[in-house]
Amino acid sequence: MKYFILLTFTFVSWFIHATPLHNIQLKELQGGTSVSLAQLQGAKPLYVKMWASWCSPCMQQMPKLQQHYQDFGDKLAFVAVNIDLNDDAQAINKVVERFQLGMTIAQDEHKQLATQVGLQGTPLHLLFNRQGQLVYRSHQSDEQLAQALTALANAQPLPAKMLRENNPSPTKLPLADAVLFSATWCESYWQERKADTARQCQASREQVNKRAEQGKKVVVVVSNLWTTPADVQVFAQQFHPSIDIIIDNGGQLFKAYQIKALPHLLHRNTHAAQ
Repeated sequence: MKYFILLTFTFVSWFIHATPLHNIQLKELQGGTSVSLAQLQGAKPLYVKMWASWCSPCMQQMPKLQQHYQDFGDKLAFVAVNIDLNDDAQAINKVVERFQLGMTIAQDEHKQLATQVGLQGTPLHLLFNRQGQLVYRSHQSDEQLAQALTALANAQPLPAKMLRENNPSPTKLPLADAVLFSATWCESYWQERKADTARQCQASREQVNKRAEQGKKVVVVVSNLWTTPADVQVFAQQFHPSIDIIIDNGGQLFKAYQIKALPHLLHRNTHAAQ
C-alpha cells in the first residue's frame, strides 16, 4: 500500500496581493448564469461563505449568516457559495428556503474558488476589501468575524492576508485500469447524512479491491477536504495492498476531471492525461 500527497502536479506559492476576482467564475443558483466574483462584489467589500448542504457546521451557522446579511447587506456584498460536491439545485434551494437566505447564492461549478483559496473544509468565511484583497479567513462564525464585518462596513482598513494560490502544471493521472475518486470520510460522515451515498462509497471500495485482487492496476484519489495524512493512513488499511492512494492536496485532479460527486470511478481509457 502506497499513498502520497499530490505535490508533483502542483506548485504552491504564498503571496499578498489583490485577488484576481475577475478570473473566478461562479454559477448563480437563480438563472444558472455564469458570473464573476468581481461582478458580484461591485464597489463594496465582499463576504463569501463556502458551504455544503450536508455539512452540519455549515447548517448550524446559517442563521448567523442571514443575520449578518440583514445587519451589513447594505454596505457589503454577500455571496453564499456552495462547493458543488454531492449537491444539486434542489438540495441548495431547500437550504435557502429553510433559513430564508436573502443573499446571492452561487455554486463553485468549476472549483475555481476552491483551488484559488486552498479550500480544506467547510464552512469557510472569506472577507475581501474593496480592492479585492483577502483580509479575513476563518471556519468560525464568531465575534471575531462580526468585528471584521463591522470594520469593513465602517470603511476601516484591515491588513491583507496571505492567500494560497495553486499554480498547477498540467495534471494527469497515473496509468491505471481504474481510478476511484473518494474521500476518507465518504462512508463514515455520510452514513447518517447521506446514507445512499455512503453505501455507494462502500460498494465502490469493494469493487476496486476486487479488481486489485484480479491483478488490475488501481489508483484511489482522495479529496483533500477535512483530511490529514493520518486520516489517509487509516483509510488506506481498507484497500488492497497494491492500490496506490493519492491525496489531491491542491484539489487539482478533482478540478481537472470535473468531479462533482463521490464516489466517482473512472475505467481504463476514460482518464486520458490532461
